[in-house]
Amino acid sequence: MIFGFSLSRLASAALLGLACLSFTSCGTTRSATPKGTADSFDPPALRPKNPAAVVVKVSTGAQRVYVVENGRVLLATPCSVGTGGLSGQGNYRINVKNATKRRISQPDAGYPMPYWMEWKPAYGMHWGFVKPYPCTHGCIRLPMKSAAKIFAMTQVGTPSPSRPPTPKTPPPGKASPSSTTAPSPIPPNPTSSVLSSSKTPNTKAKCSSIEPPRPPAALPTSPSSAVGAKRCPSAPPGSTPGPFPSAMSASPRSDRPRKVNVRTPEVMARVQAQVENHYRSTIVERLRQNGGVIAVGHTTIRLARQFGFCYGVERAIDLAYAARKVFGDRRLFLLGEIIHNPEVNRQLSAMDIRMLHNPPTEAQFADLQPDDIVIIPAFGATTAVMQRLTARGCGTVDTTCGDVMSVWRRVREYARRGLTSIIHGKSAHEETRATASRALGDDGLGTYLIVLTLADAERVCHYIRHGGNKYEFLQQFTGAHSDDFDPDLHLQRIGVANQTTMLKSETEDLQGRLRQAIVDRDGNALALENFSVFDTICGATQERQDALYALLQEPMDLLLVVGGYNSSNTTHLVEIAEKHLPTFFIQDSSCLKSLEEIIHFDLHAKQEQPGYPAKLLGDGPVTVGITAGASCPNNLIEETVLRLFALRGISEDLVKAV
Repeated sequence: MIFGFSLSRLASAALLGLACLSFTSCGTTRSATPKGTADSFDPPALRPKNPAAVVVKVSTGAQRVYVVENGRVLLATPCSVGTGGLSGQGNYRINVKNATKRRISQPDAGYPMPYWMEWKPAYGMHWGFVKPYPCTHGCIRLPMKSAAKIFAMTQVGTPSPSRPPTPKTPPPGKASPSSTTAPSPIPPNPTSSVLSSSKTPNTKAKCSSIEPPRPPAALPTSPSSAVGAKRCPSAPPGSTPGPFPSAMSASPRSDRPRKVNVRTPEVMARVQAQVENHYRSTIVERLRQNGGVIAVGHTTIRLARQFGFCYGVERAIDLAYAARKVFGDRRLFLLGEIIHNPEVNRQLSAMDIRMLHNPPTEAQFADLQPDDIVIIPAFGATTAVMQRLTARGCGTVDTTCGDVMSVWRRVREYARRGLTSIIHGKSAHEETRATASRALGDDGLGTYLIVLTLADAERVCHYIRHGGNKYEFLQQFTGAHSDDFDPDLHLQRIGVANQTTMLKSETEDLQGRLRQAIVDRDGNALALENFSVFDTICGATQERQDALYALLQEPMDLLLVVGGYNSSNTTHLVEIAEKHLPTFFIQDSSCLKSLEEIIHFDLHAKQEQPGYPAKLLGDGPVTVGITAGASCPNNLIEETVLRLFALRGISEDLVKAV
């Protein structure tokens, strides 16, 4: 006998699990199984209030199973689906339940299929090895503890609809699994070392967990786990459903491209001299020392106390310059823009650093060679792009901002806890795309929704409180959610994060609205479990916004905001200022054409257009404020200061003499 463990013993072990079965009425618990064991995946679950209202939904596209009761998600788990057959689609019901089924009917023979929940003869759901690609003949395989819990939560007659994937563009960092490239299916006897215990379990053992209301007949559960169960000390070892969830998909953290360290003291000393030569400004430094004010004749210029390059931007530029010095004879590429400033990117191009699209085109990926070096910008890159770079074998110099990586850690944590990440940001922005890919989690099973405006947030809040038309909701957020995102399921528990350069006040408003929606639906107690938030606006963004608010308290006639038009943090400075006084968003001093014309970017028209700041004309006194985003170098601010004075008839020598 291969397994040496009879069905009667398996049944005894399963019955022992009844003594260990516990649910939570409003919260969730996890078993104390040591992390990293083969049986350690233990999804939280809620006890059904009405077992007759339970529905088991299968999404074959996402390879997930959801247990739902009246719109409330009780349990969510990954699964393996079939390469064909029944698991594609259909409105099924559980017709037969068998905790100790084997593939063939002879006692002690055949492949074990515990927690069998049959849709029709030979097809249904059961425990088995779970893989990240379709690998069954039509059944749904579940992790051991997931199977045990679903078995306990269902009854004969429970509906179990299965839906195929809807064709759509994969979200950032998530590629569709392909059965054509997947390894061969699991071997016929993968658990020979699992069901080999010769010891009869002690059925008199007791656990201290609370038992649920009397379940339907024949409701055995896993010897080592149940819905929210504590581990029974005397229970026999659990079965081994394979490494899960970490083996569901390649972890982006364990599949990084080959990183190269370029920050040696000798290299950085040479880099500092070159960077200062390109971007340093003695006039701006003197302005800082003088409290940010310079006045010549009837013209006064006020600088915000915080503006220009932040530490993360300085670090990214330093690393890019260092890479060019270290790899003087190698092809060097930059993934998109290092930061959102045309002058800085122009300097890098002049150093023979070649620009790739972000993400690169197929032709660009194919052109990359193992000897090439790719610079990752300060915004980061999606996990899919990083994995493609790994596959090409090229080295990388990663300049991703530390604040951005802090957000990644938060959304990964949300995914681990089963929360949907609500990301306040711009869905097309490089940073938001990179964050969204991390929100899928290390196993690829997480979900996210990207929200840009407070109006978007109100749509989400309304759905949380009242539900709605799922398809209309998804259409409103086209291109801004994870694949197979279902608002009926994935707005039950949410965690809020944001693009680090968003407007701080708007982010705080959005967080408050979403929290209140959860409280209104679930009450204060459950909201602690179903809502999480962390402040992930970067420090430099906050400092520049706060400094602008302080500058706006001073008397000024107009304000110039200097920076790249696609810079998110700079754009928000414009949004703040234009509510208070005439504000002109300029890329550099060349936009100051004359006293009659300033070429500036209009956020509402989304294009450059001329402006006429009449106050600059004549000999009367004028005060101009200047601020800049975190990606604007000081030399551009100096050029703007000198150009303003020149338009007012004041020479550079007079300015430098002050």
